[in-house]
Amino acid sequence: MNPATGTAPGIASNVVLGAFLMVASAACFAGTHTIVRFATAEVHALEVVFFRFAFGCVLLLPLAMRRRFAQLRTRQLGSQMLCGVFNASTTFTIFWALMLLPIAEATALNFTVPMFTLLFSALLLKEKVDFGRATAVVAGFAGVLIIVRPGFSSVSWPVLLPIAAALQLACAMLLTKRLTRTDGPMTILMHQSLWSSIFAGFALPFVWSEPGWTTILIALAMAGLGTVGIFLTARAMALADASVMVPFDYARLLFVAVLAYFVYAEVPGLWTWIGGAVIAAASIYLARRERRAEQARRLVEVSA
Repeated sequence: MNPATGTAPGIASNVVLGAFLMVASAACFAGTHTIVRFATAEVHALEVVFFRFAFGCVLLLPLAMRRRFAQLRTRQLGSQMLCGVFNASTTFTIFWALMLLPIAEATALNFTVPMFTLLFSALLLKEKVDFGRATAVVAGFAGVLIIVRPGFSSVSWPVLLPIAAALQLACAMLLTKRLTRTDGPMTILMHQSLWSSIFAGFALPFVWSEPGWTTILIALAMAGLGTVGIFLTARAMALADASVMVPFDYARLLFVAVLAYFVYAEVPGLWTWIGGAVIAAASIYLARRERRAEQARRLVEVSA
């Protein structure tokens, strides 16, 4: 036990490594969000979504072949397919937002995922929402209003896109939560990549245009960054509690701001930073509150 921190050395080292992996994951996702405009400059966003997940399947293929595709065995095929639909639509929506909005603004608004997840848990799963949770949700959406500033500036419809993407991702996360009862992380990752590419592929006959090598290479880079980002996040979550790891994901806003400045000369406004900070604080509070609630439930189960 470390007398200064009260933390066991092994646990402390896991937290440090997990934090590093989460920050690296945030950098991967920031890179994906930054380069998407180069790909959509030549082909339709739906085509980019297809390439992103199809190349992801290719990157995962060696891992699947090593275990003779054992990771594809699932007890919840219907839920895996529906999750693929949500992932494909979420990716398309956020790509669309990144094409039309400043990258930092779209990223900050997309941080509302935990608020929608909690709302859906209450409405669909009938989970109890106490005063603390409700306050965090209200604070999170107040952060959205700070960024959008209705009545103080002209509000255009593209600001709804990252919020719509967050809503869809919340649905996907609830489905993923149910999938984890029977399927491992690699099984979920492989199915999501597979079904997302299939459902995005249905749109190809309507939007197809032949991509150049530059677009293909960018899409391959996006697939690599996205797949590595998901893997790093899963690994970080395995090393420490989600409530400890979640705050490090908000480094994505900083990475996005730096990349957007150097690549597109975009400078995030003050209200984007303030609103993003409010949303992040509300999300971190929710994550820590959920951790305490889960610990309380486990204690009751053990003592019962």
